[in-house]
Amino acid sequence: MELAALMFQEHGTPDTAALCLDKAAKMVEQDKPEKAIHLYTKACEVAEIEGRPRQSAEYIGKAARLQVKCFKYEEAIKSLQQEIKYWIEAENYTYIKKVAMGVILLHLTQEDYVAADQFFRECLGFPEFGASEEAGALEDLLRAYDDGDDEAGQLVLAKPIFKYLDNMFARLARDLKFPGGITTSRSAATTSTYSQRDEDFDGEKDEFQKDGENEEDLSELC
Repeated sequence: MELAALMFQEHGTPDTAALCLDKAAKMVEQDKPEKAIHLYTKACEVAEIEGRPRQSAEYIGKAARLQVKCFKYEEAIKSLQQEIKYWIEAENYTYIKKVAMGVILLHLTQEDYVAADQFFRECLGFPEFGASEEAGALEDLLRAYDDGDDEAGQLVLAKPIFKYLDNMFARLARDLKFPGGITTSRSAATTSTYSQRDEDFDGEKDEFQKDGENEEDLSELC
């Protein structure tokens, strides 16, 4: 397939070449994801040469999501930043917001708050981003992460805007850990367990005291 794509490109039909590479990548995604990443990247390059930013964005985006699946986070970040560049060229600003969320989740997954915050500030310069729901959610997430506030962070990640991201990004959001954070459910369970033990101990202590008082009363009667 890759050879066929090269021949199509050499004979002046780059659109067909890119489609061949895309089709070949889909065929090997499950068994050979790294090969698929290579093919999607090549398809992106072909589309870029032909001045088709929308197609370039789609192809490099597919490569990026496979890179996330393969835990190649640094490579995925670079690919996603490329995708954003293509969407800006195509003036399709809706997709930029979702991709930006993926980049920030990747930075935080790697415990790199500084890079996540810096990238967020860069995103504020993108058209339609600053006043978007995504920007507000990301700002709340970054604040919770910086504060090490797991409870606040989990509330942010529970929002539909995170749950309905692409599967790879939604998984990153689900598994994100906050520095020094304690999960609310665990904290509540611990509090409940220990408070119950205290109540049981107090109850036993009261019963013991009552038994002692009863013994004193009996001794006085005797």
